Amino acid sequence: MAAALEMSMQVLCVSTLTNVGSLHHKREMTLLQALRERGAAIDYVYCGGMDGVCDGLRDISPKDCRLCRDRAEQQALEAGLAPRLLLADETAAERHQAAQWAASLADDALTQAEYNGYPLGRWCLSSVYTYWRVPNLSPQDTQAKAWYRALLEQGLRLVLGMEKLLDAGRYDRVVVYNARMAYVKIPFELARSRGLAVYTHERAGQPGHCWVALNGLPFNQENWDRLWSAWKDVPLSTAQLVRMTRYLDGRRQGDVNALNWFAYTTKPGHSEALRQRLGIPEDKAVWALFSSSNHELLGRDDIAHEGFATQQDWIEAAVAKAAAYPGVKLVIRAHPNLSNLVFPRRSERELRYFADLKRSVGDAAVVIEPEEDVSSYDLMDIASASLCYVSTCGLESAMLGKPVAIAANPFYKELPGLDKTYDAAAMDRVFARYAALAPGWRDQELRRMAYRIWYTLLFRYGFEFPFVHSPNLLEGRYAWFSPDALRPGVHKHLDLLCEAMFAGRRPQILPESDDLARGAADEERFLRCDAAAACKEAGVVTQEAPGPRYLPVPLIFVASGTARQSAWALEALSQNVMAAETDLHVVCANGHAWREIADLPGPAAAFRSVSLETAPAGLGLCAMTVRALSSVLQTHESAIALDDALYCAPHTLAFYNNALHRYRYRRIVGCVSAGPSGPVAAALSQQPGDAVFAPRANALGLGVWRDRWAALAPAVLAELGGGDNGDARRPGLQRLIAALCAEEGALCVAPKQASACLSGPEGAPRRQGFAPPSVEPALPFAPEEAASPSLEPGAEERAAAVGRRLAQRVAGLARQGRPVLVKLDCAGQGLVEPMTVALAGDVPETMVWEGLGGLALPERSCDALYACRCLEHLSGDQARRFLAQCRRALRPGGVLRLAVADGEGQARAYLDSLDAARRAPGDAEAVARHERLGGRAGQMVHDELSLGRLLRQCGFASVLRQSAGHSAIQDFVRQQGDAAADEEAACPGLLYMEGIA
Repeated sequence: MAAALEMSMQVLCVSTLTNVGSLHHKREMTLLQALRERGAAIDYVYCGGMDGVCDGLRDISPKDCRLCRDRAEQQALEAGLAPRLLLADETAAERHQAAQWAASLADDALTQAEYNGYPLGRWCLSSVYTYWRVPNLSPQDTQAKAWYRALLEQGLRLVLGMEKLLDAGRYDRVVVYNARMAYVKIPFELARSRGLAVYTHERAGQPGHCWVALNGLPFNQENWDRLWSAWKDVPLSTAQLVRMTRYLDGRRQGDVNALNWFAYTTKPGHSEALRQRLGIPEDKAVWALFSSSNHELLGRDDIAHEGFATQQDWIEAAVAKAAAYPGVKLVIRAHPNLSNLVFPRRSERELRYFADLKRSVGDAAVVIEPEEDVSSYDLMDIASASLCYVSTCGLESAMLGKPVAIAANPFYKELPGLDKTYDAAAMDRVFARYAALAPGWRDQELRRMAYRIWYTLLFRYGFEFPFVHSPNLLEGRYAWFSPDALRPGVHKHLDLLCEAMFAGRRPQILPESDDLARGAADEERFLRCDAAAACKEAGVVTQEAPGPRYLPVPLIFVASGTARQSAWALEALSQNVMAAETDLHVVCANGHAWREIADLPGPAAAFRSVSLETAPAGLGLCAMTVRALSSVLQTHESAIALDDALYCAPHTLAFYNNALHRYRYRRIVGCVSAGPSGPVAAALSQQPGDAVFAPRANALGLGVWRDRWAALAPAVLAELGGGDNGDARRPGLQRLIAALCAEEGALCVAPKQASACLSGPEGAPRRQGFAPPSVEPALPFAPEEAASPSLEPGAEERAAAVGRRLAQRVAGLARQGRPVLVKLDCAGQGLVEPMTVALAGDVPETMVWEGLGGLALPERSCDALYACRCLEHLSGDQARRFLAQCRRALRPGGVLRLAVADGEGQARAYLDSLDAARRAPGDAEAVARHERLGGRAGQMVHDELSLGRLLRQCGFASVLRQSAGHSAIQDFVRQQGDAAADEEAACPGLLYMEGIA
């Protein structure tokens, strides 16, 4: 580190919102610690005593405020800082001044409220909309106005406190979180008005990354324009393209590890049926219009609204002008976030607007309202063009090569090939061109640049920040245990951030010499692979062989038989439609002639590349495969392993690649096989699609992902003899791995046509092998449907009757469109005790059940399910079946809330009580506490890690840890707050976890 950094720099950190989510607080603390390791002096101030008004997305009581303040103080002290309250020096006169000023404001002047030139009304507006979802206050918004006025009062107190703080201190840099919500925007604006360099931080688009910006929102257009200008001409490499396809697949599936946020839309997979559902004939082109939530627009001064005065004006103009083209159907997708997917309230006015629009447009357009169970990605897939205000759906459509028109200024506005409908005349020109495009038209240059722009956003705008682990979207845990991990020279991106902050410049990741020297060959190959698939999807005849919409997975070929047998098997592989794009890794058994494999004519030349390796002496087929997989998966996300006893059909590689790509984020799928055993295949033949999901496989091929393999490899090696060179000559590796997957609750996906008698290449003997069908198979998208049969009704007549009555009641409420919350409460010590089942706020009597076996709720009928003290009484398989049934019963975005005994907390408490009992064997209280903690009724012990993994395996898109009084369930505190407090008092130490469908 340059000596210039080893100087004293005064840093003021104003931490007024980070305590709401510990992820942001831990990131902030880590950044401050890194600055201090480089010589900076830190002044840490935090909020407190803001009189119960908080813009942290929830109502807050004085107790909550005190706990938040105490937590912030404790964590700062643990980090070696000297925390100070921001309003510690506030006088009674200042509090009176703030109250008097806020009371003097007229109701219709709140948004224009100013104090000494500070536009406090505008600075607080984003918080008002985020909390109340009211973009423009009306006379009827009395509650929102009262809250707004209270927030303005606290905002003025914050202004007065900040002014005194800045007057008293000589600061070089200021650090704040986010800078959008009122309590962080006010310190940001005051510090910036004094010419100080203010650094803001926020979560980035990828886990393990963060955004840091100078004198602006963490993501702002000026920063982005500078960065994109530096990177736009730099091609992507193969590894970067693979990383992007993996991200996009996860984003489509709503995987939180890809989104790093909640999923707004339901999972795709029904695009083929969407036209029929929307009533759009096959001969009509679909133009998809994706609206933006006003929440995306507020607080963003860098989005200029050009041409059309409002988004609604633009939508209505699009409806009128699209009606002039009889061969086109306009489909309007209202942003799903207008409903209560993430925020505490629904955006009622915008919801009413789209409901009214749906009635008024008639047949001129189709309007999909926010709460309709339609995936935006399915709509994107059937659309021939996309129209967006500022939605990222425009960029995602561009990544498919489809034409895109925008109406405002999204961050990707400089994407080459983007159309702009800033006024009516421009819209006329764009629509006329779109109407003349041929079916299946794709712009490969648009795709190229769209991939570049989104890769730059994800992995270059954000900085790697592996120092805070996030078990869910809100919580954070330190991933460093010594300040040595934060010192100069340890982590490149942390050094870059600190150097920029010491120098007072904006932190940016700029191209290096290797980046600037990279050619576009990898991009050309990627686009060439994708072009044929796009034509095939659009029904356009092409002479090119069909290819995947992603880069093929590497293939490991284990040659353990004779050289001639290997030659026949390789020749069959070389006839696969994807061979020319596949990297082949040949592993030769001990004693197998390297020269014979290397000199094989013809087949090897059919692959993109071939590498040869001789296995160490003493390895059998299984151990060779294990060793090769472990090696290849160090540098690839997934791999295929086949041996030379299999003569592959022409679409074998296509099946493996498609399955590995499609089920990458479906944790219930543990591996991909060439086929299940005959009896298993027969039993599963009724599953939909061309593939089956089996708990066992009997095959000569295997496809697996890196993360799954990392969990399986130790058990595989142990089963094979304990190491690479153990006695591992027995066959059946694929069967073993599938069995181990089954033990983890995962399944093996395989083609339904499991067995085929193959003649192989010319001259090869006829033999029985396992192979996919002779045409590329269609894979079902939801393995959970095949994997998780409905739970059978309980044996007892009474339980079955209650179950039927509950199902009928839920179905009735669902038909009425009313919210449905089902609570399952097993307060007894086991399932032999009654379990209460109630519909919150609707069923006057209590339904008593004798067990969980009768839970057979209608599919997609419930908004929320709350199972209290139930799961711990079920075995592993029973728990998985129960959770799968809950997942099926929930509507998209529905919440399953679980309350179980906290296994981790119990274990720690037990060990503490054991130590206390040992230290004082005569202490009756200590002994009694130890005995009390020494045994609990129940079958299973759950902790945050294991229960989170189980929920994800059962298909929940995101998993959160909650507290007794907080939930993602709408109005949970109002409906269940008292009951939750009683639960916490009666059973302290419960673990609350929620899975979002």
